[in-house]
Amino acid sequence: SGSVGLYGANSGQLSDPTFAAGLTSNTAAITGDGSAVDLSVTYAWAGGGTFNRSNRFDTSNGHFTCTVPGDYQFDVQLCLFGIAAGHTIAQMWLVHSNGTQLYLLDQQNPSATFVTITAVNYYILKGKVTVSMAWGDYVLVRVSVGGAAKSVGVMAGGTGSSPSPWATRFQGRSIRAI
Repeated sequence: SGSVGLYGANSGQLSDPTFAAGLTSNTAAITGDGSAVDLSVTYAWAGGGTFNRSNRFDTSNGHFTCTVPGDYQFDVQLCLFGIAAGHTIAQMWLVHSNGTQLYLLDQQNPSATFVTITAVNYYILKGKVTVSMAWGDYVLVRVSVGGAAKSVGVMAGGTGSSPSPWATRFQGRSIRAI
């Protein structure tokens, strides 16, 4: 179900399943103690003044669901806040629904290079990956920070200006239909 149209070099496919989204608000302290947290149902996503062509990104659960089988490129940037000197590992994954696929997008030691703005310590994880998807597959974002107390949250993204409208974002696009 969708409109047939042209996009890129592809023709006769369901309309362009491209999206960009950000969290609607900052999370609470969700990690820091090594907990791995899926940024899905508990955390509201929004198109945030960006785009969700063909409505394939579900803002209620943070999932992008494939309706045009093929290869997709996903880009993720998470702005973490509440980083402490003891937080020695931060990881971000793209989780693929087809079973056991976890794509490690970034892994860093945030205690070495966090940035302090008005007494809050921030650190950015970012990465991209290309994933082959079948109809009905979905992807979502997972984050974990470890080495100290559960004091780390994820900053909102999308519209706004404080401190950055794109502090946290999750976006994807079709690069080849199969």
